[in-house]
Amino acid sequence: MGWISVENETPKLPNYDYCSVTVNTWTEGENRSFPMVYERSIVRGKRVERWKYCWNRIVDRAPDFWMPLPKPPGQMTNADQIRAMTD
Repeated sequence: MGWISVENETPKLPNYDYCSVTVNTWTEGENRSFPMVYERSIVRGKRVERWKYCWNRIVDRAPDFWMPLPKPPGQMTNADQIRAMTD
């Protein structure tokens, strides 16, 4: 999956008051990508969705693009590990 414009779509969140997802982001002019958290929370009695840095600070400027993080590698079986040692 490629980059998705934040103008067109934001990351999908389950229908809970408090939830979040970590994605990779790109902001124009910064020339780098880094993970951010897109979250839903209750702030002053209102349900809000917002971008945060991984260290829990709300971002000053929302990213321009995002993409899901890759899936983690699966666990190798003993047979896979032995095969990998002989390759």
